[in-house]
Amino acid sequence: QAYPVLAEYIDGKWNEAPYFTDGECFFSLCGSYEMTLSAPEDYMVISTGSEAQSADGTWTLKADNVRDFAVIAGNGFEKLSGKAGNITVNSWYYSGSERNKKQGEVSLKAAIDAVNAFCDAWGEYPYDTLDVVQSPYNAGGMEYPGLVRIAEMYADLIEAEGDESLRLDVAHEVAHEWFYAVVGNDQYREAWLDESFAVYGEFVYQLYTGESETDVQARVDSLDCSIKQKYIDLSYDQYFDEYTGNSYINAVYKVGPVFLWKLRQTMGQESFDAFMRAWYEEHMFKEVTTAEFRAAIEKASDSADVKALLDEYLSPAK
Repeated sequence: QAYPVLAEYIDGKWNEAPYFTDGECFFSLCGSYEMTLSAPEDYMVISTGSEAQSADGTWTLKADNVRDFAVIAGNGFEKLSGKAGNITVNSWYYSGSERNKKQGEVSLKAAIDAVNAFCDAWGEYPYDTLDVVQSPYNAGGMEYPGLVRIAEMYADLIEAEGDESLRLDVAHEVAHEWFYAVVGNDQYREAWLDESFAVYGEFVYQLYTGESETDVQARVDSLDCSIKQKYIDLSYDQYFDEYTGNSYINAVYKVGPVFLWKLRQTMGQESFDAFMRAWYEEHMFKEVTTAEFRAAIEKASDSADVKALLDEYLSPAK
């Protein structure tokens, strides 16, 4: 995070949350960016928004209404492109290797399927392009508006284990274009509002690409069974540095998506899908809280079973 961004001023005070290198503790409002960049002539520049190179080799990068602005620059990239409706999807991979090209091919297909799935399920993708970039990274992937990084390690994993892990990771990071990039939240205090939604997006992607409800339910059950502790205060100001051990991973990558899947079952698929579309449309380019999410669910459904589920997972911390 190289570029200084003014802290948020909310309810009469500045956001003074600390920076952590682990987890995702960022919180920034949407804005417009324009920058110029000089790079060696054999470098490709990939960024949030649009890129244009002038005759003297200088790059001009622009993006409107984005929460962050990311740039990847390097030589040795090749690109595959496709379309998801009117959206151009680019998959960038390291040149000179069939294994890297295979990662690029799988990433492109997964990203196109994910964009189509989430447009159907949640609402329109607001940008013209989406770049998926193979890059050095010590985890699966990382999201930015209009651009996601996918770790280079998947080239090895495809050969050893197949492409499922890569496809699900691409779907997860693409889901963040809807929940984080468009519908924002304070990730230090309420990380589940984007991370849990992105894992739930993996379920949406699986169903879109032909997996059965039974298959997805089995995956949900495996997440549910692996949780060693219920986090009743799933995320009402549950600060990142208050989690211990694996509790952060369990809370935002397991408890949260299991809760969302159970909400879908309890409300019924049609009602829950309609709620998700309304939630996304109402909060585009804004920031949301857990309290607002609970209030919206209560407005959408007066079911006693839904109320019980909300009480189980989203009761405020005592």
